[in-house]
Amino acid sequence: MPSRLIVYLLPMRKFNRFIIALACLIAIPAAHAASQPESPVSAYHAQLKEILNQERAVRNESRHSEALSLIENAIKLVSEKEGPGSTTITKLQNSRAINLYYLKRYPEAELSFRKAFAYHRNAEGFDGQNAKTIFASLISTLEKQDKKSDIQVLLTEKLSALETRFGEKFAKLYPLRQQLALNLQQQGKLTDAENLLYKNWTESRTKFGESDAKTINAIVALAGNLRTQKRSSEAYELYSIAYGFANAQFGAIDTKTNTIFDALYSSHLGEKDYAIFEKILRTRTALLSDAFMQGKPEAIKALYRLAVNLEEQKKTQEAIKLYGQTLAASNEFNGISAPQTKSAIFRLNSLFKDQGMNAQAAEVLANQIGLFEQENRRNDPALPDLLMPLSSVLEANRNFLDAEKSLNRAIQILELNGGQSPQKLFAAKRRLANIYISQNRMADAEEYLLANVAATAANSSQNVELSKLADFYLKQGRSEAAAKIYQRIYKQNVDELGENSIFTIEARHRLAASLSDLGSYAEANSHLREVVSFYEKRPNSQSVLYRDSLNSLGYNLVAQGNFSDAESVIRRAIAAGKESPDTSDFMSLTQLQNLAATVASLKRYDEADQLYSQALALHKSIFGIDDPFRAQLLENIGVNLLNHPDRRHEAVTFAREAFLAKGAISNIRAPNIKSNFGKAEESLFALLSEAAAEASFKFPNKMTEYQEDAFIAGQGLNQNSASQAIIRTVAQNLAQSKGSNIANMVQKQEQLGARWDEVNTEVRNQITQPGSSADREAKLKNLFAERTSLTKERETVSALLEKQFPEYSALLNTGQLDLKSVQNLLKPDEAILFVSPTLNFTQVFAVTDKEVHWSRPSAGSQIINKIVQRLLWDVGADVSVSDTDSVKWSEEGEGAYPFDRTSAHQIYQILLGDVVKQLEGKKHLFVVAGGSLSNLPFGVLVTEPPTGLDGRPEDLRNTKWMADKFALIQLPSIKSFYFLRKFEKKPDQKIGRLFLGFGDPILGGTAQNRGSDSTRKRSSGSQSTSNNGNNAGDGIANVRQISKMARLPGTAIELEAMRSALGAPMSNVVTGDTATERNLRATDLSNVKILALATHGVLAGEIEGVSEPGLIFTPPTKPDNQDDGILTASEIAGLNLSADWVILSACNTAAGDGSEGAPGLSGLARAFFYAGAKNLLASYWPVRDDVAAKITVRTIEIANDNQKLSRAEAFQAAMREIRNDTSADSDNDTWAHPNAWAPFTLIGDGAK
Repeated sequence: MPSRLIVYLLPMRKFNRFIIALACLIAIPAAHAASQPESPVSAYHAQLKEILNQERAVRNESRHSEALSLIENAIKLVSEKEGPGSTTITKLQNSRAINLYYLKRYPEAELSFRKAFAYHRNAEGFDGQNAKTIFASLISTLEKQDKKSDIQVLLTEKLSALETRFGEKFAKLYPLRQQLALNLQQQGKLTDAENLLYKNWTESRTKFGESDAKTINAIVALAGNLRTQKRSSEAYELYSIAYGFANAQFGAIDTKTNTIFDALYSSHLGEKDYAIFEKILRTRTALLSDAFMQGKPEAIKALYRLAVNLEEQKKTQEAIKLYGQTLAASNEFNGISAPQTKSAIFRLNSLFKDQGMNAQAAEVLANQIGLFEQENRRNDPALPDLLMPLSSVLEANRNFLDAEKSLNRAIQILELNGGQSPQKLFAAKRRLANIYISQNRMADAEEYLLANVAATAANSSQNVELSKLADFYLKQGRSEAAAKIYQRIYKQNVDELGENSIFTIEARHRLAASLSDLGSYAEANSHLREVVSFYEKRPNSQSVLYRDSLNSLGYNLVAQGNFSDAESVIRRAIAAGKESPDTSDFMSLTQLQNLAATVASLKRYDEADQLYSQALALHKSIFGIDDPFRAQLLENIGVNLLNHPDRRHEAVTFAREAFLAKGAISNIRAPNIKSNFGKAEESLFALLSEAAAEASFKFPNKMTEYQEDAFIAGQGLNQNSASQAIIRTVAQNLAQSKGSNIANMVQKQEQLGARWDEVNTEVRNQITQPGSSADREAKLKNLFAERTSLTKERETVSALLEKQFPEYSALLNTGQLDLKSVQNLLKPDEAILFVSPTLNFTQVFAVTDKEVHWSRPSAGSQIINKIVQRLLWDVGADVSVSDTDSVKWSEEGEGAYPFDRTSAHQIYQILLGDVVKQLEGKKHLFVVAGGSLSNLPFGVLVTEPPTGLDGRPEDLRNTKWMADKFALIQLPSIKSFYFLRKFEKKPDQKIGRLFLGFGDPILGGTAQNRGSDSTRKRSSGSQSTSNNGNNAGDGIANVRQISKMARLPGTAIELEAMRSALGAPMSNVVTGDTATERNLRATDLSNVKILALATHGVLAGEIEGVSEPGLIFTPPTKPDNQDDGILTASEIAGLNLSADWVILSACNTAAGDGSEGAPGLSGLARAFFYAGAKNLLASYWPVRDDVAAKITVRTIEIANDNQKLSRAEAFQAAMREIRNDTSADSDNDTWAHPNAWAPFTLIGDGAK
């Protein structure tokens, strides 16, 4: 009986269209079906047919569960009618398997497919149509289960069967061999796969010819296998052969040719034979020139690849040209946001930046952004990929404003698009934070970093954001906050990844760094030792982190004074570095210097000297002589020699060289003043000062030479970053007032200095990378050349400024004045007393117009600081003392309110004992004092041994005070004296106000009388309210903190007394709710003769949100940049003043931060001085309400009444009047005490 098999075929593995109907091999004689009654067999066939039709219908609707149920029913029916061994059941297994496959019941599907395949293979052979279809289905099912070895067995069996039947050159064997080869490759059996593919290629060449499509495919498959085996050269050769045949057979633009060329190109990148491949690329580009004009993607890609090749060969200009052509074509034909367009933009921007062509990079990016705007795609998700690199280029050009705008727009677009790219959004916010950091807008930067941390809560990315925040805190000096975050990251990594995860080890290393910064060396060392141990157990994985941990451990051991262990650890680090190929020269230099410092600490000075000399030679070979670190090395050599008992006199040579090196670098970098002064520079000046003194004792015949060294060094010690920042503000204001030409030159000078810093940082970054490469060497060569060019250009601009704008150069010149220049500024009745304490000496210079006397008393800074601390404690200044000293000093002296005149005479003898004769006959004495002495008014020093009782008013009045011996004038620095005399600001000729006073701001704290406590301070080390830098930032002040400060009603009384004495209108006193920062800044102060500010003075860091000292005003409800309740030092420097007198009747307006040895005159006083005030009365300690107005008013009255007296003499007379006034004498108080008559100091050119 005839039978019929209906099969619906599907290409291999594509089951989504695989519909198969079982061939109902049911013998139904046609004649009988038409003429005879239905038999039981016919009814069975009809029932089976109906079930199969239903199954097919529901399967077509993807209702596979129902279809499977119907097939199961069909199998059951057949089993009942024909028996369980019926071949019909075997045929039904295929339909059953298909439904099981779609239901993802792969093991069951595999079993059914195997049964169906076995039947058809036996019936038809491997090459039968049904057998082939079911074989493909079985292979796919096995792939779903990752049964690669089972697949290998089936493919091998089929290949063997077909080779036996048809011979090895049977055409259909080629794809089967490739399929089996792929399977073998997936199992890692690469050699077996290679053998099959090679056989395919050789037989294909013989049967079809070299350039046949099948042969080309065989070559490509074999090349892919060889590439997987990392036999790159062989793979590259085969791809080249295949590409040549494909190019000839199909044409350059054909899809097959393009695919092969892509593989050839990728293979070439591994070989890096750029010069050879350039020819291939040029040929291909030429072949596709017509296609390029038509905008064919493959032609555009070819030109792009040629540009990349040229860039790799450093053929920069042609690469730039081709990238530009690629970008233009891709924009036109592919679209402005196509991947090829993005690639061209990225490479072109990167190339411009590497060449220092930031302007061109910015232009390309801005033009591309403009194309988006032309197409009205202002919020396109692709725009951040352009805005973010644009911000980087703008930042590199110091254009922070536009860089910030670009990033803010990128952030806005990323947020508008629903956070589709969260990592990109976090990166943009981090970049914006970096821009804020560059502008010293720390509060704004912290806000974005904190926002990123919050946004990544319970997210795998949070540790990244936490690390960035911790790094930010660490750079700010907020080590405690950083350590807490690093501790959190470390513990989280331990919990999630385990102790031995590399991420845990890295987190532990960073935690150790923050703990080291905190001075928690023992805890830090515990972590560092674990990091070292981790790597030592894995010698093959030792990294830069391992050696850095050894270095840090060695450094910490030095800080703990454990020099022997430190030496051992550092030598281990050096040994590890020698064995590692990725050790950079910079790391070797660091290790060498650390070892030298350690050996020096062990007092092996000669050995340390040799090590430092080696380090200096290595540094020169790495960085040249223009690197700032060279000065540090020279200084270290000088310090080592200064400690050497037999070679102290040699230290001056290296101190001078270090000073000259530092000065050269500073001149290049200026006016980036903030980077020029700090602890490093202070230590260098201290070295030069002490070294000059030591040399002068050894070689007295060279006294004049060493005297000049010490004088210069002392000036350096008297500089600091706060005062220089104020000077810079003044200089910039001066530049703006001189017109656009000068302003442009100043801006150019700043840009050159900033770029020099950037280039030098990049030099260091390149050098500190481990290993070496030709690319890095080329970059370094370009960087060194640019640095030299910047230096020359900077010198040219500086020379022009010096000629056209000498005031600017005088202000910002970081050099010091020589003694002769100072002498030329003095009048016959004037002298300068310049005092600079160092560790072992106090350098004292008495300078007159005719002679210089240099004294070097052996009392160092520790002795001086202790005496100064005692005297300031006696007058009630804001100083920190120990509990022991507080109790001891409280019990000393006679009377309720004594002053330690013995200590006051002792320090007078130390400082002036050897020079007082040279000062005889001098009426005006300018005092420039460094260190803690700048916090002490020299008027309270006692010139003769005291007699009587320290607490008796009469004896205090009879004391020989230095305030009576000289008319004293305080100066912030020698340079300020030069500035005053050379560039005196001309008074405003407009008729203005005689007097203007601001004070008594509205504050919420309990009202206090200033200086009302006439007993000495009995506090123990917590007087200063400074937060040690934790409130660093130059943003908006915390007005709530300001509002809680105590109100000072006595200041209103003081201002009113001044106004009344001077006959000024009542409206000229501004107090209460009108005493605001905004009102002061809005007032024309240029024609005010006497400006008085009576309020709180606060120290740097005392108010949250600001890092500068300032004056307190009535805080606003809503603070902003124009009014946040505090007028900071830099804001003061920006005022336009020409006042004869500025009276700062506030706490601490002339003092330092209250710590032992802290310098004074570093903030508010200097700011007013540089803003244009001719003379200042500033206070060293809280001024008593009962004498404040008397001192200030009488000073002005005496000066006005007797025009022959200088301002200093008038101030001297006013203090004497207060001291001699007996009206306040009582059992527990007297105005004869320095607390009452000496809180103020006169700052400026008071000799006039």
